Amino acid sequence: MSTPENLAAQMADKTSDQLLAMFKHPEDWLTEALDAAKAELGRRGVDVSTIPVGLPPMPEGQLIFFAVSPLKLVVMSTVTFGIYELYWFYKNWKLIKQRTDSNIMPFWRAFFAVFFCYSCFKEVKDVATSRGILFSSSPGWLATGWIVLTLCWRLPDPYWFVCWLTPLFLVPIQNAINRLNAVVAPNHNPNSRFSGWNIAGTVVGGILFVLSIIGTLLPSQ
Repeated sequence: MSTPENLAAQMADKTSDQLLAMFKHPEDWLTEALDAAKAELGRRGVDVSTIPVGLPPMPEGQLIFFAVSPLKLVVMSTVTFGIYELYWFYKNWKLIKQRTDSNIMPFWRAFFAVFFCYSCFKEVKDVATSRGILFSSSPGWLATGWIVLTLCWRLPDPYWFVCWLTPLFLVPIQNAINRLNAVVAPNHNPNSRFSGWNIAGTVVGGILFVLSIIGTLLPSQ
């Protein structure tokens, strides 16, 4: 649970527009977080007398971020050679856009994930902590690790194998997302089962993955 001091520090890091945007979707925030935002706006000289503060219930089944089990995230990311990770970013940015009414472009934020992964991770942490969800990992370190390993595909054989570890930096984010979704939408589909298409992709991608490893480790003629 975030302390009042932590909430005040988080609000101080936000712009006035970001603070005002919180009140457009108060269902995403604890009352304490909205109070801290209102106090910060007051310190900046913004008229807060007409800003309502409340926490209406989240409509049942409405997710804040993309739901998927950590196992499925790791498996699908591996067998699709990282494509599922881009899909993961796209789904999260799409939900962020819908919730905040921002003019961001989810596709391009996912396509250029190396530039926007930190802001995505920080958004998850901010929303999770505002709802009382523990998030002990650093978005900065997770983003740095993900970016570095993503760029490792350019390394010579066999060192580029480390790029397959990128999903591990998404797991702490997904764990927080799943705890958050369980609070705001307890009856949601956790997306832990592998569909027919998932299974087919896992089989084909798994074969290609094994062949790529064999081809890399075999001595050149």
